[in-house]
Amino acid sequence: MPHPARRRAFRSGVALLTLSTAALVGLPAGPAAAGPAPRPDLKVALVPVTTAVKTQNNEAVTALRAEVTNVGTATVEDVTVAFKLPAGSAIYGDPSWQCDYATFVCTNIHGPVPAGGAAEPLRIYFSLPLAPAGTVATIGAAVSTSVRESATNNNTAQLKTTYADIADLQLSAGDAAGAGSETDVSIEGGPLLPTFTAKNVGTGTAQDLKLVVDLPAGVTVDGDPASDPGAWDCATGTDQVICTAGPLAPEEVSSVTLALRAGPGAADERFAVPGTLTSSSPVWRVEPARSDANYHYVGPVPADIAVTNVVLLDQEVGPGEIVEIGVVVENLADGPAQDVRVRLALAPTIRPIEGGAGNTAWDCAPGQDAETGAWYWECTYASVERYQYHYLPLSVTFDAGTPEGQVAVTATVQSASEDLDPANNSRQAFTTYRP
Repeated sequence: MPHPARRRAFRSGVALLTLSTAALVGLPAGPAAAGPAPRPDLKVALVPVTTAVKTQNNEAVTALRAEVTNVGTATVEDVTVAFKLPAGSAIYGDPSWQCDYATFVCTNIHGPVPAGGAAEPLRIYFSLPLAPAGTVATIGAAVSTSVRESATNNNTAQLKTTYADIADLQLSAGDAAGAGSETDVSIEGGPLLPTFTAKNVGTGTAQDLKLVVDLPAGVTVDGDPASDPGAWDCATGTDQVICTAGPLAPEEVSSVTLALRAGPGAADERFAVPGTLTSSSPVWRVEPARSDANYHYVGPVPADIAVTNVVLLDQEVGPGEIVEIGVVVENLADGPAQDVRVRLALAPTIRPIEGGAGNTAWDCAPGQDAETGAWYWECTYASVERYQYHYLPLSVTFDAGTPEGQVAVTATVQSASEDLDPANNSRQAFTTYRP
C-alpha cells in the first residue's frame, strides 16, 4: 500500500496538471504561418502558322505564333519573348508585338496579363538563311518578366520546321465592285455573280483543288457556274456550292463565277458569301485560304430629274409665226428617273403645231385644258438614266388674239421615281408679242 504522503503528492500533481491544461485551452490561438506570396508564372508555346520553310525569290520564309499564358497567381505587367534563330535570320514584315529587329526580342504592347489569362498572341514571320529542301531549322523562344516568378521551368519552347518546295494557295472573291469591295444589291433582292479566284503563289503544284462556298440565308443558286472550259466542276446544294479543279502550278490562276440570287433585305443590311479553298497537296499555310464576296442592301437610289433650260431664241414674234421652243431635260443624280412626263404650258392663243415635235425619241402630243382652254405640249419617256441629257424641240404658233407684250411659256417635268430636288422641275422662257 502506498505511503499516505505519496498519495497526497500524486493527487496534488494531477490537480496542478489539470488546471494548467484548462488554462491553456482558454487561451486564444496564435497567428497561422503565412503562405507564399502571389507570383506570376509565365508559360510559352510556339505554334506553327506555316507548315514549312518556303524558299522563293532568294528568301526562305516561315511563320509562327508565340502563345504566352500566365499560370501563376498574380498579374504580370510586362512580358518579353526572346527568339533564338539560325545565324543569318531576320524578322520578316511587321509582327503583332513591338520587336527589336537586331536582337529578336519582342515586347507585349497589349496590356497586363492577369493570373490565369493569356497575352495577345505574337504572330511573327522570319526570313531564314537559304538551305536545300529537307533541311530542318530550329527556332527557340524564351519568355520573361521583370518580377520574380513562382517557376521558370516552362519559360522556353522550341519549334522545328523543314525547308520544302510547297504550294501556297491564295483566294480572292468579289462581284461587280471587285475583290475586297462591297457590291450593292437592291432591297428587293436580285442576281449575284461572285467570282472566286485561286492563285498558287508557292513553289510546288497544288493538286485536287476544292472550293467550298457557303450560301447565307436567303441566297440561292440561280444558274450554272461559269469558268474556263473544263477548269472547274461544281455541285450545288441548298446551302453550299462545292467546286473542284486541279492541278494548279506555281503562279497559275484559275477562277469560277457562281450564278446566285439574293432574296429581299433591309436597307443597309450587309451579308457575305464566303469561300474556302483547299488542296490534297501539302500547302504552306496551316489555315485554309478564305475570302468573302461582300454585299450591301441599298434602297432605291433617287433621281434628280430637271428642266435645265427652255430655249426660245426669238425675242419678238408676230401673228401666225411658227416658233421652235427647245426644252432641255436632264437627270442630275445616280438613280434612273422612271416614267418621265414633260409638259410645255402655253396659252389659249399659243397653239402646238401638228407634227411639231421633231427629232426626238420621246412620245409627244398636243393637248388643251378643258377648263381654261390653254394649249400645251406633253411628252413622255420610259426612263432617263443618270446624267442623261435630252433636248425636245417643240414648235408652236401665235394666234392674232395673243395679248401684246411679254409672253411666258413654262416647261415642267415629273417622274414616278423619288426626286432629290423638285425645285428644279420647272423653268420658263420669255418672248415679246407684237401684233
